[in-house]
Amino acid sequence: MKRRTFTFRFTALFLCALLLFTALPVFQTFGDDGDTPIIVVDALTERGRVSPYTLGSNHRHAYGGFGMYDTENGEVYSEFLDMTKDAKLGTVRYPGGTIANLFTWKDTVGPISERRNVVLGNSYESVFPYYGLDEHMQYTEAIGAEVIYMVGEAAETPEGAADLVEYLNGVVGENKNGGIDWAKKRAENGHPEPYGVVYFEIGNEMYHANQQYWLDYPSALGDTDRARRYMRGDTVAVTGSIARRYGTWKDNVSDGSASQEFYTQYNPAVEGTDKVYVNGEKWTRVASFEGVSASDKVYTFEPVSGKITFGDGVKGMKPASGAKITVDYHHKHAGFTAYYDAMKAVDPDIKIFANLPWAFNFVEGVKCDGIVYHNYFTYSNSLSSAEDLHDAYIEMAGKLVRAIDGNVAQLRERTKRQDTIAAVTEFGSIDNPLIYSDNSSDYGREEARSLSRALSFALTYMGSSKAESLIHIHQAYTAYSFGGGEKLPNADFVYNSMYAPYGDDPTKFVEGATALAYKLIGNNIGDSYRTSFIENNPIVGDIAEYQALTSTVSVDEKTGDLYLLVVNADKENDIQAKINLKGYTVSGKARIQTLNADDIAATNTPEHPNDITITESEATFGGSSFAYTFPAHSFVAIKLSGTDSEFYTETLNESFDAVEISTLPDAFSLSGTASMVALEGGKALRLERSSSNGSLTVSLSGDSTPLDGITRIRFKLSAEQTSRARIQVDLNRSEGTTMMFAMEEGFVKNDAKIRAVYTQGTLHEFEIVADNRSGEYILFFDGSYIGSPGRFDPDTGLEGITFTTMTQNGSFVLDGVEVLSASTEVGEIPAPPVTEAPDTTPDTTPDTTPDTTPADTTAETVPPLAPDTTVATPVPDSTPIAPTTTSTPVTDPGPDTTPDPDPENSPTGLIIGIVAAVVLLGGGITAWFVIKKKRSA
Repeated sequence: MKRRTFTFRFTALFLCALLLFTALPVFQTFGDDGDTPIIVVDALTERGRVSPYTLGSNHRHAYGGFGMYDTENGEVYSEFLDMTKDAKLGTVRYPGGTIANLFTWKDTVGPISERRNVVLGNSYESVFPYYGLDEHMQYTEAIGAEVIYMVGEAAETPEGAADLVEYLNGVVGENKNGGIDWAKKRAENGHPEPYGVVYFEIGNEMYHANQQYWLDYPSALGDTDRARRYMRGDTVAVTGSIARRYGTWKDNVSDGSASQEFYTQYNPAVEGTDKVYVNGEKWTRVASFEGVSASDKVYTFEPVSGKITFGDGVKGMKPASGAKITVDYHHKHAGFTAYYDAMKAVDPDIKIFANLPWAFNFVEGVKCDGIVYHNYFTYSNSLSSAEDLHDAYIEMAGKLVRAIDGNVAQLRERTKRQDTIAAVTEFGSIDNPLIYSDNSSDYGREEARSLSRALSFALTYMGSSKAESLIHIHQAYTAYSFGGGEKLPNADFVYNSMYAPYGDDPTKFVEGATALAYKLIGNNIGDSYRTSFIENNPIVGDIAEYQALTSTVSVDEKTGDLYLLVVNADKENDIQAKINLKGYTVSGKARIQTLNADDIAATNTPEHPNDITITESEATFGGSSFAYTFPAHSFVAIKLSGTDSEFYTETLNESFDAVEISTLPDAFSLSGTASMVALEGGKALRLERSSSNGSLTVSLSGDSTPLDGITRIRFKLSAEQTSRARIQVDLNRSEGTTMMFAMEEGFVKNDAKIRAVYTQGTLHEFEIVADNRSGEYILFFDGSYIGSPGRFDPDTGLEGITFTTMTQNGSFVLDGVEVLSASTEVGEIPAPPVTEAPDTTPDTTPDTTPDTTPADTTAETVPPLAPDTTVATPVPDSTPIAPTTTSTPVTDPGPDTTPDPDPENSPTGLIIGIVAAVVLLGGGITAWFVIKKKRSA
């Protein structure tokens, strides 16, 4: 009996202690341990508009849009239509890049019976345009996307491009371009209303040797600068060229029939320069075939169209069957400015881009609306594993983001304008032999379609959006076949594409990893961006080091919903982070969508279409802080509902209005020359350089110094000249300078790049936002992001701001300095929520939340919503609810796989630990006495 008493007492006490110890991580609160990552969100201040054009892809017209168009039935495959509509893409480029350089749009509209073949710009193959201009425009209307149109200037004239604008944007009856009323033609073809295309680019990658076309021929005027010839036009001497049949680029062989027609490759030709040869023998040009005999070796020629016509055997000789027709001529090609003027005359509101970055060397800034950039990178390291490739892809995302940052800076320097657009209409990664395996299947290299690549492109989107990149779209939309279907040139390069049809069933499509990443973004993005910082961000990677977490925040201004996008690029570890929402209080359920797979090398194929999926769950958070575990190698979107609340505290506000002319505010110290000046509605401080540099320092020392958390520093500056006179602004810390930027020669410069264009004599608003814990700052100019994130040592305190006049004599006006701060302390995260009981009753209530799964619920097109193994720990709520999947009832959440938070600095955890230790110790002592008593007995 005594033994049974001992067993019960010891077991009960031991289990009690064990239960308490087991519960420690679950009920533990977070302290500020300095190790847990914290995502700090400034939810209150708009940081740029969300561009719908930043999310999209380059589409190609040939082969039924490379497999997405049913050429027999004349429609987009329904599964593809539903899939891409659900993705909510913003832009689909047309008719493509290299492949569309010789595209002639007029041959692709109207009834199928009236269309004619077009030539591919890469292979010079002749193809029939089933997926023509109207098909693409109506498809993009159906999915809610815009079009950026690439005008193949090698084959299209300025007049033809102007007709195109009238066809796309003209109002029936206006006929602004004269001649055929192309708007009326559009109406006859089934679309009375204008399509309203805004963005056009002239030519594609003409800096590449394989895409220079007419520029390959020598200038008849002796000009050797290809960029100038592209911009201003030129006349070239074409010799030994084939005379092609219409709709082809290679067929110059006579079939012996009567009245054969051939064409010059380029048109128009310069009158009187044509020389036509049949099997090398020069024939004679005549005005008409009247009065010529059957034996006369003659032809007629139309310079504008480049058409060559031979006799019918009665009037003029027929070239013998098999004879090769060649032609010499001069071709006068219009420059970019001619396209610009002709197209703008039809619709002045469109934007037209050149494709050579140095175009502004030869044209005024007002004659070009921007430059098209194609940013491609390959791998910089030798790769031997999927892990190596993952690191390379994440590193590549950083290169792509830095590239667009450089594109914008370069463009502003060359145009001296703030509104020119750096349009990235293709970007991506190039497959190369350094990839670790040698998969040469019909599918292309599987590792190039992996989850790692999707995460890389998600990071690229997130980075380019912060740079306010208006247009920044993926390199390829569809691939012709996933293997097993008809073989076509480059058809196995499925790695380039977001979607690809099955080889054995062209009506079904594989939704690739990148398509899923874009879908996650498209369904979780608002109207305007907000600022976010990540404190204690882990550094990971093997062959390349990078920060594990990246975040982007946006707000839907109509609903007030906040969207948090987070990539965890760590290929091995889940990362638990605190989310600290400054200026936003959460209420209601949060929707959590996660893109992930079992491993980083996973790909989607016809055999395994759902190895990479988007899963969905819900959680209830309250207040302004919570914890969440981001799975390894994942892309997570959290949609929150809530309300705004102010959170900044003012620490300094000097407006100069109350300052006497001969004095400075207490926080200011001057070395040099300064004077007060009157402005409309107040005063400002003029800083001058005369012979030597001068500086004005604003001290931020004292108890109110925002040394911790987020700091916002705002002021206005104007330059009274645009010479080399320079004002430099430094943020000073106890151990060096945090950041520096300058106004000089009409530009705002930061990080050795042109960031903005300022107007002489105009007060411009500057804002520096710094997170003193993450050691990161961002620079804004007149409300727009202009400075790439800078880094500084977060352990040093912010001491002051210094304005220095230097380089040349000149003067600048400073209008006020305002400093705001906010702590990023998270405080305690409370006990875990009670798991919500699953609702097994079918939901018949209309759902007002945007549906993020395709309408077709077949397994191939809609990834099943698998249980989310991440754990969300919300702030206090009367009935907190843990994330549960919305698709399958869950009665047992299963084991907690979330890494235990660090117990240091946790008062609740410490108390529970002490209690548990006492209980366990008491149990042990009791057991010892029981055992001793038993043995004594």
